[in-house]
Amino acid sequence: MTLSIVIPAHNAGDTIAEALDSLIAQTRGDWTAIVVDDGSSDCTRALVEGFALRDPRIRLLSDGRPRQGVSAARNRGIAAATGRWLAFLDADDWLEPPFVEQMLGKLESVRGARVAYCGCCRVTADGRRGPLWMSSDVARMPFEVFARRCPVPIHGFVLERDLANDVGGFDEGLRTCEDWDFWQRVARTGAAFLPVRGNLAP
Repeated sequence: MTLSIVIPAHNAGDTIAEALDSLIAQTRGDWTAIVVDDGSSDCTRALVEGFALRDPRIRLLSDGRPRQGVSAARNRGIAAATGRWLAFLDADDWLEPPFVEQMLGKLESVRGARVAYCGCCRVTADGRRGPLWMSSDVARMPFEVFARRCPVPIHGFVLERDLANDVGGFDEGLRTCEDWDFWQRVARTGAAFLPVRGNLAP
């Protein structure tokens, strides 16, 4: 498959189905989802196993180890990924149906592309959506932006899997802002961040 989507999941029984449903609804289907069970004690594993039986693109990594945190879970997923491209989706988030088609389409259309990012918006508990947020500064000066803030949610990016490995994955010693640290290190490589317009990652 072209795109590997890594989903860390700890006691995500209330939300994981919606996240996986959003992948099944994608308009381009050459993806695999790697759900990394991070020490769950609820129904997360059973739910993911049920999805995997219905859709072979969904895979569960669950070996009974205790919770290690989201960075370690993502790194396990990166190690298991086989796609050229890589995305990260938290178990309580989802993607709009054109996400895979438009993000991969952008990356495949630009010679030497390694990273793309899209627009996003906040969604309230009752389903109301805020305004579209699309940072043009990330494309113009990614290192300067990520040195100060992280304006794109983690599920708003797709990057080359080799690039994720080149920067060493996620820092398992960080208890927060691990995604911000990761994108700072990606920006330091000089890779261009290609913008994909529209709200694909609410």
